[in-house]
Amino acid sequence: MREAGTRLSVLQLLPAPTEHGQRHRRAVPAERRSQGRAAPRERPRAQFVGHGCDIDEEIEAEYNILKALSDHPNVVKFYGMYYKKDVKNGDQLWLVLELCNGGSVTDLVKGFLKRGERMNELIIAYILHEALMGLQHLHENKTIHRDIKGNNILLTTEGGVKLVDFGM
Repeated sequence: MREAGTRLSVLQLLPAPTEHGQRHRRAVPAERRSQGRAAPRERPRAQFVGHGCDIDEEIEAEYNILKALSDHPNVVKFYGMYYKKDVKNGDQLWLVLELCNGGSVTDLVKGFLKRGERMNELIIAYILHEALMGLQHLHENKTIHRDIKGNNILLTTEGGVKLVDFGM
C-alpha cells in the first residue's frame, strides 16, 4: 500500500515477439521525470507470465528484485506490475514505481557543469552515502546491482537518493 501523498511514475515496457517470432531491443518511451521531461529507456520487449507467455529473464529478474527489496529507503519503491492486452497498439507491461522527479545524479552533475560550478563535497558525500546504504541492503540480500552509475541513482525533490535499474 502506498503512503498518502506519494506520487508515482510509470515505466512502460512494450512486449513480445513480432508475428514472425523475432525479439527486438529498442528504446521505448518511459515516464522517467528528468527535469520535467520524459526520457526513453532501452528495454527488451516482453509478455506477462500470467497470460501463457514467458517474460524475458532480464525483466523477470528486475521484477523479482523490486518486489523483494524495494522496502529500503534507498531503493526505488515498487507498487506493482500490470499487463495491458492491446491488439491495436501491442500488448504492454507496466511497472509502477516511485516518482523520483529530482532527476538522476548524472543530470545533477551536468547541471553544475553547465553553470560552470562544482558540486559541494558534502553533497557528493551525502549522495554516495545514501547510494552505498542502498547497495548494502542489496548485498545483505544476496543481490548485486550490475549497472551502478549516475543515471541509475535517482533523486527525489525531498532529498531522497534511490537506486534503480538493476542491470539485469
